[in-house]
Amino acid sequence: MANYSKGDVILIRYPYSDQVAYKVRPAVIVSNQAGRHQTFFAVPITSRIGDLETDEFMLDWEFAKLNVPSSIKRGIVLIQTNMVLKRIGEISSDDFAAVRECIAHWLEL
Repeated sequence: MANYSKGDVILIRYPYSDQVAYKVRPAVIVSNQAGRHQTFFAVPITSRIGDLETDEFMLDWEFAKLNVPSSIKRGIVLIQTNMVLKRIGEISSDDFAAVRECIAHWLEL
């Protein structure tokens, strides 16, 4: 099993709501000890940044080794390790703190 960590940017087969079809997209791992489990939580990343919601933000995409300017996409998904195609990079500690704030806002914590 690959050793993934919180803050890693990965390329995943992102499931649609029917859980059958998928699209390939980047995501950031938000689970602690992601490398120790067969499943972990991730937040999707999008390059469609024209209409950012107030609880979404631009990532330091170059630091994260993404190809184009990107932002997080509202939502948390449960990912199985077999859905991961590869590790791309990792987000900065400032970006991870902002992701945590967004998750808390989404879940009204």
